[in-house]
Amino acid sequence: MKETIINSTRIVNANLLLVIMAGMSSIRIYSGVMTIISIIGLLVSFLIGIVVYGRIVARIKGESPSPVKILIKDHWLNYMLVGIVLAIPTLLFSQLPMSDSLSVESMILTKEGLNSIVHMVTIYVLPIVFIKKENLVAIMSGVLLLFQNLKGSLHVIALVALISFVNITLSMLLFKMILPGSNVYSLIPIMVLVNIVFTYLSFMIFAAATVNLIKPNANAY
Repeated sequence: MKETIINSTRIVNANLLLVIMAGMSSIRIYSGVMTIISIIGLLVSFLIGIVVYGRIVARIKGESPSPVKILIKDHWLNYMLVGIVLAIPTLLFSQLPMSDSLSVESMILTKEGLNSIVHMVTIYVLPIVFIKKENLVAIMSGVLLLFQNLKGSLHVIALVALISFVNITLSMLLFKMILPGSNVYSLIPIMVLVNIVFTYLSFMIFAAATVNLIKPNANAY
């Protein structure tokens, strides 16, 4: 577990500036002019994510990374399709009628718990998307691969669980800061910081899973 965290951190840190930019860009505030800014930011974050994922795979394989234009051209459609499908469980949950007795904290815990389960089951999906340039087939391949190699994947699953705990903790802290009638814009710096942390941790999971696929016995990169 310790080696997994150290190795993943080293790999992600090689693209730290892009990771920070992706986190800063993915902030979402759908109100007034911030709606347009948020939409543009999500597009920028999407494109940066493709570049970072592609560079992580190249680094682990010991290859030179492809140019940015090539990475985006080769992966944008596959990444988008898989991302939409993986988001369906959370989207469906958000549409369910909630009991009035259910607190917002409980809703956050349930939603983040669902996200954690999805991330655990699909840890190999995105790596397959960027390694084999597959789209929807990668979902089935990734899930099957996990269950075929469950024992060898436990350290990655443990990392997902640890990171999910951090995400839930930060989400709860951020929620408590947003009081009724408060100025959301004053919390933008904190929201940006939280987004950067979320983004960094997501790339760590990707790096750990990719290492397990490409070099399962390696200790350092």
